[in-house]
Amino acid sequence: MLATNQIQQALWTGGRDVSGTGVYTWRDDWPFLYSRWDDGQPIHVEGGGCILYQLNGTWTVANCEEHHPMMCKQTNVNVETASRSVHSTV
Repeated sequence: MLATNQIQQALWTGGRDVSGTGVYTWRDDWPFLYSRWDDGQPIHVEGGGCILYQLNGTWTVANCEEHHPMMCKQTNVNVETASRSVHSTV
C-alpha cells in the first residue's frame, strides 16, 4: 500500500512505452491489470514515454530521461501465472 500522504513529488512507476507506439507495458512485462490515467493522458512522447504517479494519485506520461524517484512493487506471483489468470477471465 502506498502512503500517498508521504509523497512529496511524482514517482516513476515502471510503466513505459519503449517503442513510441502508445502501447504501455510494465518494465517487468506484467500485464496492465489497473490504470489510473489523468485527464488527457496518456500522451505521445517522441521515442517513448514513461509513466509517472502524480501527487493526486493519477498517472501521466513524461520523457523517460527526466529525473524522478521511483516506486517498486513486491509480489510472490510470477508473470506467467498472472498472464494466465488475466487471459482466462477475458
